[in-house]
Amino acid sequence: MRASGIAPAASRGRLAVRLQIRRLVCQQRLPNAPGLDSTFGATDDAGRMKSGFTAKSIALLCAAILGAYLILFFWIEHSRQTKGPWEVEFQTSSNGDATLVVSQPHLKISNARIIVHGALVTNAPGRVAFNQVKLPVPFGQVIFEDLTFLPGVVTFNLLGHEVELLPRCLVVNKKLVPWQPGMTVDLWPTNKPAEPPHPPKTRG
Repeated sequence: MRASGIAPAASRGRLAVRLQIRRLVCQQRLPNAPGLDSTFGATDDAGRMKSGFTAKSIALLCAAILGAYLILFFWIEHSRQTKGPWEVEFQTSSNGDATLVVSQPHLKISNARIIVHGALVTNAPGRVAFNQVKLPVPFGQVIFEDLTFLPGVVTFNLLGHEVELLPRCLVVNKKLVPWQPGMTVDLWPTNKPAEPPHPPKTRG
């Protein structure tokens, strides 16, 4: 009877020792983590920190965006200016008539003359390359210009006549005139529009 009572007691003692050893091992492995829940929370925080942006990655991203912007900007500027502007000489004929001499090398237009007969001007002659808006002209008036992509469109009130420079053709008093090198267009008081040309209306 005594032997049978001692054996269970010994077994319970060994089990208690094993549990105590396991508890000590766990405490040594996780000295700052009293529970498993805290351990998992720390792991999640570290994962979130590792997946976030660093200062270096943000700097590299900004540099890449800036580089792409500069490349696009200079490409658009090159495309805008590659064909060059309209080149117009403001002259007077031997009779003192106002004369425009139009050239555009990229479009192979040269010495295209527009003479306004009966319109005497005393202003000094000059040459204007229309590579930007609102440039002053010796005589007449620029009433419209679209120079987004050169040569663009330039429209004059040329002493009562409407003259429009387009890449595909010349427009004189609403009539299309094909471009030809060395061409001459004569404008007379008899074909002047009844209403003088005016700038297009802008939407308010």
